[in-house]
Amino acid sequence: MRNAGRWELGEARELLKTRIFRVVEQSFRTPAGEWVARQTVLHPGAVAILPFLSERDIILVRQFRPSVGRMMIEVPAGTLEESEAPESCARRELEEETGFRAGRMESLGELRSCPGFCSETIHLFRATDLSKTEARGDGDEFLERLVLPFREALDMCLDDRIDDSKTLAIFLRCVLRDGRLPA
Repeated sequence: MRNAGRWELGEARELLKTRIFRVVEQSFRTPAGEWVARQTVLHPGAVAILPFLSERDIILVRQFRPSVGRMMIEVPAGTLEESEAPESCARRELEEETGFRAGRMESLGELRSCPGFCSETIHLFRATDLSKTEARGDGDEFLERLVLPFREALDMCLDDRIDDSKTLAIFLRCVLRDGRLPA
């Protein structure tokens, strides 16, 4: 593969606009000087939160995902609103989906969900020092809250009962950051 030049973005035209994301066709010049076009989903970004109820127990949610046609077990998560800071979004989503407020919210970094076709960045957080509030979920979300030991959730990742990429990534980040498994 020749790499004589530099990457250069060209024109983008909107193909679709929805409540949450847009789809554009973006042209770009390759280092070889060829112009090509690709379709991209432009997403405002999201958060995912791994809430620790104790050193041992975490909170996950089970919800129906129409895009895959089945129930999924995931960490609480949600889409950033316009001009919303990731930590503020994480605090809001945690309370909406679990009925708990975090005394401490620690960043575990970011991930790109599907960079081959989507601009989404997911901001990862660990929530601790939780206090009970009242869950105020979105009207179109029907969530079941699951409390289970972290190690049991890891086993669920290994046997594909948990196969959501953001959930797998946040578990990995948590273990790697701590250098050990939680209690």
